[in-house]
Amino acid sequence: MTHTKRNQLSRDKANGLKRIELKVEQDLFDMLNMKAKSANMIRSEYIQ
Repeated sequence: MTHTKRNQLSRDKANGLKRIELKVEQDLFDMLNMKAKSANMIRSEYIQ
């Protein structure tokens, strides 16, 4: 685990956020990537 990832996990925990993993169709994945990019965000930020 990288130092940055560890910082993110600590920050998320402090903000009361929990991580989950889920599977989605390719179309939804692509749409989320596109919308995040157009909002100048990374996908995880956009979803949050």
